[in-house]
Amino acid sequence: MCVPKFRVVAFSLDFLFPMRKIHIRPRCFGRANAEAARRWVFHVSPMALKRTQKKRVIAQHRRHDKDTGSPQVQVAILTKEITLLTKHLQDHRKDHSARRGLLSKVAHRRNLLNYLKMNRPSEYQEVIERIGLKK
Repeated sequence: MCVPKFRVVAFSLDFLFPMRKIHIRPRCFGRANAEAARRWVFHVSPMALKRTQKKRVIAQHRRHDKDTGSPQVQVAILTKEITLLTKHLQDHRKDHSARRGLLSKVAHRRNLLNYLKMNRPSEYQEVIERIGLKK
């Protein structure tokens, strides 16, 4: 019987988006360890938006064809990220770095909404109704 030295078998080179699964297997792959090797699967909760989700949110909230950075689009993306982080923190209550990221995203969204409220009140009301925020 070999000593299980662990190595990561499946990994992602795409650092912008998290993986759904990370496979960790023992280094010695024999028939006796084949069943044990299949059990070493850990699920990672996705905290960041995937590229397709982000494109879908941008397509729903953009003002013209090439709009990707208007305050309305940024508020919509931040709202989606905030909901994902909130779901993550319900499962992982002691993840303080994720909590800090959530608070910074909420503050950033608040600043964008304040900008819209002061400079473009009609668009502010439209964003609030469209996204479903309480203001």
